[in-house]
Amino acid sequence: MSTLTIRLPDDTHARMTALARQRAMGINKLMEELLADRVHPLAPRVDDVDVSAAPRASTVG
Repeated sequence: MSTLTIRLPDDTHARMTALARQRAMGINKLMEELLADRVHPLAPRVDDVDVSAAPRASTVG
């Protein structure tokens, strides 16, 4: 499993926390589900992609 750090505005984080509580789950699980629902129809399966040829993301910081 990978780790991803994102920056969210305080109000967005508060809304995500409230939604996670409503669904009786942690914010990490909520984000996992929301991202999976959103990405699944848009992206091919990792098994179908040659990741060795993909450009690497740069780190901004």
